[in-house]
Amino acid sequence: MNTKKIISISINLILVGFIGKTLWTRYEVSQSQKPLLDKSVSVQGLIDTQGQAVELDDKPKAVIFWATWCQPCTAELARIRSAIEDGELKAESILAIAVWDNLDDVAKVVKDRSYNFPVMIDSKNSASAKFKVSATPTTAFLASNRVIKEISTGLSLMPATAINGFLASEEAL
Repeated sequence: MNTKKIISISINLILVGFIGKTLWTRYEVSQSQKPLLDKSVSVQGLIDTQGQAVELDDKPKAVIFWATWCQPCTAELARIRSAIEDGELKAESILAIAVWDNLDDVAKVVKDRSYNFPVMIDSKNSASAKFKVSATPTTAFLASNRVIKEISTGLSLMPATAINGFLASEEAL
């Protein structure tokens, strides 16, 4: 075999291994979060970008756990922002909860990126613990009374469509 072919096969094997490991990790995360489904959550320690304590309301919404330094989070939240600007989503149907970050960094990022939806900070890491967040972005669909209907980690293929589908199913109840 020539060197180019060996390098090509090696790169392909590495990519297959990486993709396999990523999929396995996502599967393991989903299994750890599975017991949370159809359970109501109570969250303490949320603050807004001005440092004021806030409560999670009982309205259906998509909750997106993110971090300022997370590039997939940046992409996901930019798509959410655009969907709100385009009228595809309502801002009140979204709640972004910053995890593993400090207030000043989050406030700066929210301003710089012009987020047009509510943003809270998990100041005591209690929300991330309750939702078993181990990676960002993690998205949870909360029904009325904060009941977790779905939770997943990683980028969504079509976040606005998924969020609107969930909200429509909640309104139909």
